[in-house]
Amino acid sequence: MDYDVWQHVGLSVNVSTRQGHFVIGLSARSLTFTTIASITKKMNFAFRKVKKFYGYLSRLFVYKRALDINEIKTFATWNEDGPWIGLNDQEDTSKLGWSDGTHVVQPIPFLTDKPEPAISLRKCVLLGKNGKWLDKLCNMKNSFICEKRITY
Repeated sequence: MDYDVWQHVGLSVNVSTRQGHFVIGLSARSLTFTTIASITKKMNFAFRKVKKFYGYLSRLFVYKRALDINEIKTFATWNEDGPWIGLNDQEDTSKLGWSDGTHVVQPIPFLTDKPEPAISLRKCVLLGKNGKWLDKLCNMKNSFICEKRITY
């Protein structure tokens, strides 16, 4: 691992089994933790055969479940096609809304012009690079931050 440069780092831990997956850049490994530290306290990560890992946190994503190595790589290295954020027009109202049913009340940071779901058929929104949002077809297989089950 290079030092003094930005690194994409991902860590997923199943607390009950103490199994974890750790990704730095394109390198990945699985490991078993003897202790699980709280992310709410200041700490240094130290792994066997690895120098202490320290630095500044650019983004923090918290998921309700443990992720596998491929999912961590997707979240850590996305560029244009990141995770779904729960904004969609699956009800065909021609207006985007959140998956919990609430309406959008603030300006939306899209990379391109404001989407027109009725015309483009791109009815779901994902997080793109630099925090900008992109409207995409809902059938793309991406990771998600918010999920709404589709009912027919």
